[in-house]
Amino acid sequence: MAVVENDEDIIKRTQYKAKFKLKVIALAEKVGNRCAGRRYAVSERNVRRWRLDKHRLQHCRSDQISFRGPRSGKLSFIETELAAFVVASRKKGVKVTWSMVATKARVLATAYGVSQDTFCASRGWMKRFMTRQGLIVGATKSPLTPRYPVFTKNRTEKFALSQIGIGCQVALYFDKPAEFLNVDDMDCEYESSRVVNIVLSCTADGQKLPLYVGLKESLQDISMFPSNVHVRHVTDDNDVLHDWVQTIWLSQCGPQSMRRSVLIVDSSNPMADARVHRILIDKGTQVLEAPGLFNTVYSSFLSTLMAIYTDWIVGDGLWRPRHAATWLHIVDWIALAWLSVQQTVIERAFAGYNEKLGLQLADNTGNPAQA
Repeated sequence: MAVVENDEDIIKRTQYKAKFKLKVIALAEKVGNRCAGRRYAVSERNVRRWRLDKHRLQHCRSDQISFRGPRSGKLSFIETELAAFVVASRKKGVKVTWSMVATKARVLATAYGVSQDTFCASRGWMKRFMTRQGLIVGATKSPLTPRYPVFTKNRTEKFALSQIGIGCQVALYFDKPAEFLNVDDMDCEYESSRVVNIVLSCTADGQKLPLYVGLKESLQDISMFPSNVHVRHVTDDNDVLHDWVQTIWLSQCGPQSMRRSVLIVDSSNPMADARVHRILIDKGTQVLEAPGLFNTVYSSFLSTLMAIYTDWIVGDGLWRPRHAATWLHIVDWIALAWLSVQQTVIERAFAGYNEKLGLQLADNTGNPAQA
């Protein structure tokens, strides 16, 4: 009979939830393993195994089926530092992307002598790593309430794509090389990084506006920076968008300043205040918030920027003493990453949001489009 029972167990691989197992355990403690197994139609071997796991079953979810994972990865010696990097970045307010995790993982693996042929930091490995370290947090975002008037579907005023501007303020953090490469410091404490506030802006037809970079450190000479990048000294993060409107947006209007225009602010990182609203209304510009409008554009920009930054760090070897990057280096990297964003990416981002925004568009000739 035992042989037949084992054969049936091999063929029929039934899964049992923790709630059911606890019922069997409770009965087995009263009448024995064999009787409890017959009562619930399970093998005595399973009852014995479940009783050994009683403590774990009592402290897990009622629908838990097994305790097979997550196990420790093959490169567990880098996961502790990689997890600390993710946690520290989130504390700074940085949105940690898969590209950032992969870049940091490859740097640590190279530092430990792991060949790139052996370890490539694939998306599957990163997901398992995040699960093992408990770093995956469910999205519980509350809906954002627009602070400014939105356009309605029945609005009759029409705008050309060149009259519609899109702006997104982003805070970038450039860790010192010692913070990024130190694999001997097991406490993984990170010093405060230098923060660079930038504003990525363009028009709805994909034409990019001059790049705005706000530095908290006062610089004596700004002539060393590229002429197509506006580098400003801004101490307060809340003043960045206000200064950008005055130096970039209003100056770009030029002869079109008499025409009404629209400025769409990606409110994923809302920094606009009443001052921005008043200035724009006085100049005939309506303000509209669109959370997540620049997500695709920003992801493309950030991936390129992280790749450039990592190449600079590991370009001459991991163990060579490195000084912090100069402001000229950082501004050049930001400008190059923004230049790499394709116009089609911007056009697709706006096209996907246009229906939600309720804007009436004019044709390319400037005449209202026929319905």
